[in-house]
Amino acid sequence: MLSWCIPIINSLWKNNVINYQSNIRQKKTTKTFFDHPLKLIRSSKHLTYLALIVGISVIVARLVEFQFSAIASYEMPNEDELTSFFGFWFSNMNIISLIIQLFLTRRVVGVFGVGTSLFFLPAGIFVGTFAVFVYPHLWSAILLRISDGSLKQSINKSSMELLALPVPVEIKNQTKSYIDIFVDSIATGLGGIILITLSSGFDISIRYISLGSLVLLFIWIYIVFQVRKEYLNSFKIKLEQNKSGAPQQSYDLNNESILGGIIKVLKTGSEGHIIHTLKLIKEIQNERLLPTLESLIQHPSSEIQLEVLRNIYFYKTHNYNHEVENLINDPNEEVREEAFHYLFEHSPENSIELMEKYINHSSQEIRNSALVSLAIEIKDNPYLKERFNLENVVTEKLNQINSGVKIEDLEQEKITAAKVIAIANLSNLYSQLKIFLNDTSMKVVNSTIRSISYVLHSEFIPLLIEKLYQQETTKASIYTLTNYGESALDLLSKKIIEPQTDKQTKRNIIEIIGNIKNEECVNILFNALDKEDYWLQNDILKALNNLKQNNPHFNFDWKKAVKKLYEEVKLELEIISSLYLETDIDKKEMQINATDKEKKINLARKNLITLFRT
Repeated sequence: MLSWCIPIINSLWKNNVINYQSNIRQKKTTKTFFDHPLKLIRSSKHLTYLALIVGISVIVARLVEFQFSAIASYEMPNEDELTSFFGFWFSNMNIISLIIQLFLTRRVVGVFGVGTSLFFLPAGIFVGTFAVFVYPHLWSAILLRISDGSLKQSINKSSMELLALPVPVEIKNQTKSYIDIFVDSIATGLGGIILITLSSGFDISIRYISLGSLVLLFIWIYIVFQVRKEYLNSFKIKLEQNKSGAPQQSYDLNNESILGGIIKVLKTGSEGHIIHTLKLIKEIQNERLLPTLESLIQHPSSEIQLEVLRNIYFYKTHNYNHEVENLINDPNEEVREEAFHYLFEHSPENSIELMEKYINHSSQEIRNSALVSLAIEIKDNPYLKERFNLENVVTEKLNQINSGVKIEDLEQEKITAAKVIAIANLSNLYSQLKIFLNDTSMKVVNSTIRSISYVLHSEFIPLLIEKLYQQETTKASIYTLTNYGESALDLLSKKIIEPQTDKQTKRNIIEIIGNIKNEECVNILFNALDKEDYWLQNDILKALNNLKQNNPHFNFDWKKAVKKLYEEVKLELEIISSLYLETDIDKKEMQINATDKEKKINLARKNLITLFRT
């Protein structure tokens, strides 16, 4: 049956990836670890503690299973009776675990918080293990197995998932599965080796195996204390990082659960804090957040509305179609598009009618927003592609634009056409994107540049690099070229060393390279460090610093970096010394009856001092 998966996967890949994505997009989508997960785990205390908890919990679980089976086998020599006993308790433990998960986990984690909830499993096993150590009988073995089996897949599992929340998404994606699979497997094997050694090699009794479990439990509890501190610190730092420049506000997350702290921020925080928090909690789907999110749907801030829509999109159990439909008339284009996206997803029974209704709406703004949202839905849906024939719709729109017929908002029509072509991957119309790149309206040009970030075809890279020369299109070009990532590095690295490339364009290229998360960027910047002048060297060092802060696992030539920094410091020191000397001489030679020559010398000295200061 597994062999049948091979042709199915090949078919899915061919029909849903190859045909709908550029080569660059495929590389970005399917890119594997940019560094070994073990190295990433070792570089982070938070991830190290997480891996240790998983490892110790698995070893303890193997010891618990062995003790339970050994005591049951000893007290029930009859095989049928033993089989019946195991069947009864294993099935009942699953039922108990399900009941705890359904009715207690949310309340326990919500009231006690993630850190405290992590103590429930080791504390429960500790009680059971201590009982086995003192009275190694059937009742104590049952107590031990219930403690492990019922709490592991309920309270502990939920707490462990939330424990990974503060870890950056790209790091978590690479390390979480490694911890869950590789660390679990290694710990299972290690637990087996320990049991074979203790029970067979040394003939250790069940009571003394319990003593070993108690030692491991003390270590487990100690690590939970450590990871609890690290978790709160990590989440607090992440929560208070405000990239929008809003004033920082401190929240005491130690006095209540993390979810309670998040709700507090969403209710009382500044606009910047609310937006940043909403971006963080997209990974959490907790129904306790829904009342607060619902109250923010009609918030006066478009940015907050946008992030709320992106959050409630993932909640399938609650329907906010009525509230969201009111946002279709919102003046903000992004809010309208996100509202349509929500409605299309949460109205499966009448989504076709909904799409047809709004793409033919009398309002140009609503019509265009619906068309963009339809492009998003259609991109990976062959049925909708055939049903709406979006390429014909866009072609008709382009014919109107190019015919010279007076259109109410020509700029917006062009912007919408560019977005739809790029989002829906209408490759036959890519030539129109190149025409829009040379439009007389900078608004159209910039929007087209940003739209190309959905396409990521290599043919557009040289055109985007040319747009770096124009001040009006620099910001959009930097954004899209950064999205290209390593695919754009070859041309960018060549451009930065060309003599005819002006200084500002080189600065823009340095900024792009500094934002691309690839180790090759480090080598390119170090190579450029020796070839560029002082001002560009300063930008290169800043870019390297940015790469190091965001990607601590990258390898850097620290000797070269320190040498360059030393040269910079030495130069600054020489400038300061010269400035002090010239200023001191200038003060001493200030004379009322100075000759013309002395006046010229003093003027030159003043100009030199001004130059030093700049």
